[in-house]
Amino acid sequence: MKFKNLFLCAALAIACVLPSTPARAADDATFRQTLTNAPAAGTNYSAVIDLGTASTSQMWRLGYVKLSVPALPNAVTTATNMSFTLQTSSDNSTWANTVPLIQANLAGVASTGTGATNFYLPLPPVMVKRYIRIAQGAPSTVGDNTAKTNTIQLVVP
Repeated sequence: MKFKNLFLCAALAIACVLPSTPARAADDATFRQTLTNAPAAGTNYSAVIDLGTASTSQMWRLGYVKLSVPALPNAVTTATNMSFTLQTSSDNSTWANTVPLIQANLAGVASTGTGATNFYLPLPPVMVKRYIRIAQGAPSTVGDNTAKTNTIQLVVP
C-alpha cells in the first residue's frame, strides 16, 4: 500500500507524508510519556500527551495509546488488579475518564510477579478531548512497584 501511495504522489507531483515519514511520527518524544507505578492504595498519573485538537467526530480516532508495563516482581497478589485508565481533558486541568471507559487491568502473579506486557488502548470518538493521560490505581495489597516506570506512547499507523 505504501508503494501505491508513493507512485500516486509522484504521478500527481505533490508532497505526501507516508506512514514511515518521520515528520510527525508517533516515535516523537512529544507523543511518549512516562508513568511511575502507583504506591499501594494510591493513584499516579502519567505526563500529558497533547493531541493538538479535540475530536468532534462520531468516528473512532486513527491510532491508539500503547502502554508498556515492565516486569513487576512485587506484584504477587493474584486477587488484586492494578488498573490503567485513559483520561481526557479539554483544558489540561479538569480530567475525566473517557466515554466509553477505556481501561486495562493487570493482575498479580503468585511468587514471581507480573511479566513485562503491553496494552493497546483505542482512542474513542467524541469524548476524547485535546489532552490525554493514563491514571493508574493500585490496591493496598499490590506490593511496592514504585521503582518501576511505565511508558505510554501515542501510535498512529
